[in-house]
Amino acid sequence: MGKCKFCGRKGFFLLVDPYGLCGDCSPNIVMEITQRKRIIDDSVKLAREGKTFATRLSRCDLLLEHMEFLLQYEEKGIPTLSPPPSTAIVEFKSYREELVLEEARKAVDKAKAKANVASTSTAKHNALGSGLLKAQEIMKNSSNPSAGQEIESELKSLMHKVKLDGFLDAARKAEFKGNKKKAIDQYQEALFFIRNDDIPDDRQSKEIEEIESKLKELQA
Repeated sequence: MGKCKFCGRKGFFLLVDPYGLCGDCSPNIVMEITQRKRIIDDSVKLAREGKTFATRLSRCDLLLEHMEFLLQYEEKGIPTLSPPPSTAIVEFKSYREELVLEEARKAVDKAKAKANVASTSTAKHNALGSGLLKAQEIMKNSSNPSAGQEIESELKSLMHKVKLDGFLDAARKAEFKGNKKKAIDQYQEALFFIRNDDIPDDRQSKEIEEIESKLKELQA
C-alpha cells in the first residue's frame, strides 16, 4: 500500500515516486527541493570562497535559511540534501561563528599593527580604539554574546597599557630633562588613571607602589 510522505494520503493503488510523494505533491515539492538545493550549492561555494566578509556572511545566512526550510521535508522522511539539512545546519552555524570570529581577529591584528608603528601613545591608543570598535561591530553578527569577550578584553588591556605607559614615559622624559614639576604632574596623572580604572588595585599593586615611591622622591 502506497502512502505519500507529505500529504499522508494512502491506498492500495496510490503510486509514489522515489521521494515517497504522490502525484499531486511530487511536482511542486521536487521542483522546490531542486531549486533550493541549487541555491544552497551556489551559496556554499561563496560562503567558503567569497572575496569579502560581507559576501561570505550573507551567503551563510542565505544557505541556512534554505536548509531550515528543507528541514520540514527531512522530518517527513523526504530526501533533500546529503548530508541532510539537520546535519548541514549544525555544520554551517558553526562555520558561520568561526567566520565572524576570524574577521574580528583580523580587525584586532590590523589595529595592533597600526599601533606598533604609531609614533605617539595617543596615536597608538586611537589605533587600538578603532580596532575595538571594528571588532565589536563585527561580533554583533555572532549568535553567541560571549564570543567576542576575549577579543574585547585583549584590546582593552592593550589600550590600558598604552595609556599608562604614555603618562610614565612623559614623566620619565620630564624627569630626565630636569623638569620636576612636569614629571610630578605626569606621575600623578598615571596614579589617578591606575586608581580609577576598572582593574582591581591589588592586581596593580606593584605599579602603584613604584609610582607613589617616585612621587615621594620628587616631592621630597
